[in-house]
Amino acid sequence: MYEEIQDIMGYSFQDQRFLAEATAIGFQTPVRKKAERHEFLGDAVIELIARHGLLHYGLRGPLHRLLCVRNDITGNDFFDRRCAELGILEQYKTQFVRDIDPKEGADLLEALIGAAYVDSGYNIIAITTFIMKAIFPIGGRIVHGPRRDPYSEVELGYLGSSITRLAVRETLYRKSPDASARDMHFAHAHVIDAACLTSLAQKKYGDDWRIEVPWPEGTKPCDEVDLVANRFVIDLARDYLETRSIEKSRAVAKAITHDLLN
Repeated sequence: MYEEIQDIMGYSFQDQRFLAEATAIGFQTPVRKKAERHEFLGDAVIELIARHGLLHYGLRGPLHRLLCVRNDITGNDFFDRRCAELGILEQYKTQFVRDIDPKEGADLLEALIGAAYVDSGYNIIAITTFIMKAIFPIGGRIVHGPRRDPYSEVELGYLGSSITRLAVRETLYRKSPDASARDMHFAHAHVIDAACLTSLAQKKYGDDWRIEVPWPEGTKPCDEVDLVANRFVIDLARDYLETRSIEKSRAVAKAITHDLLN
């Protein structure tokens, strides 16, 4: 099974232990905790690649449209189906001689991607091809591209938001090896909403730290608007597009999680 799954992913694990841990997601065993930690990380990796891919291949529009299209290709229902279509579920059933609930497909896919991300030394490029393969059978029907015009500030904030989330989750994953996925989710929610991201932007930009993010009249803006509007987060997106690395975001994540982890 492991060889077949690696063939499907187009990624060969250097440490097979990570692959074994990821495939424990459907079992009530001690190893499941590690699988859920990989899933916690993989969810953020997928989010970043999905957003970057959508923008690169021509998606335009206000934030609410960007978020709506993103939901179409990163939701559990879509990934449950893609896990089956890619043949991963079949390999899983062959090895463990049990029927896996189709709703577990998204969890398994996220765990595999998170495990590969860790195995690669946290190299986003190493697993981009598989994520694009998993996502863009539907994405190709939504977007055009590839784009040649520059990104708007709202689009950069939309991308920067996912970069920040991945950097924070990666920091929590690496610095808290014994923490459960549930505990890391709680810590992540606390940090990503922390006032220090606003403080960083205000320190650099003063009163001009926030951009205007249009939102449909008569509806309540989503929680992500504050993050997208943050000029510091927008800067992180520009750095990522130039370097294809989240190294700068990692430094920020370490700073804003320091008090929480010490």
